Amino acid sequence: MKSLIISFSMYSIIPMPHFEWTKDNMKYSLALLPIVGIIIGVIWHFMYIVLQSFTHVFSSTMLLLIPIIISGGIHLDGLIDTSDAIFSYGDTQKKLEILKDPRTGAFGVIGAVVYFLCLFSIYYEMLQVGKFIEFMPFTFMISRSIGALCLLSVPKAKTTGLGATFSNSSDITISKIILACFVVFGFIKYIGFNVTICILIMSILSIFLISFIFYIKKCFGGINGDLTGFIITTVEMLVPLTIVIGGKFL
Repeated sequence: MKSLIISFSMYSIIPMPHFEWTKDNMKYSLALLPIVGIIIGVIWHFMYIVLQSFTHVFSSTMLLLIPIIISGGIHLDGLIDTSDAIFSYGDTQKKLEILKDPRTGAFGVIGAVVYFLCLFSIYYEMLQVGKFIEFMPFTFMISRSIGALCLLSVPKAKTTGLGATFSNSSDITISKIILACFVVFGFIKYIGFNVTICILIMSILSIFLISFIFYIKKCFGGINGDLTGFIITTVEMLVPLTIVIGGKFL
């Protein structure tokens, strides 16, 4: 239970009881991160129903903001820092220094703006097409499951930082099993909705993950919390993009 509370305390703005965070308490915090995604998915779906009488412009904006607000923007911060680091074109050490720098650079701002514009456009088109939206509530669970699995599986870029702290405190084997179960459950639900769309999503996510993990190993020396945030936010953009593409042709 304490691991779950820590997960919500760290990765959401939902108020939780305060207590000392120890390695034993944090053992399953990453493994239970998808539950935060489940809560976000439930709220997202509820708001989707509520917003059906509003314009698609307003609805798209609200639906875009929901996961960012509930998560406290922690994963978006990873996207911003990673954008800064990637487009610095510096060496590995320079990139890691940028990830650690609390200041936001120009490329981070540009990355955030591009992300918001793309996600808004994708959400707008998804609402216009009006098909396969039932996939979305499970996306926030799957994105966090994949992100946490990557953090536990890929070599660390640094031995310090929040990502390393949570990873080093985890029971690696059990956490991976739990996270894999969340992923499998999510894709089983996807298959139940539409097999073709599910296969498209799996293919696109596989290409992204293989490419990105190869890239960060080469350019960052491994993974950290910011890069995990980039993975989570990108998955949450690629899934609705696939839904839009599939909705146009299926």
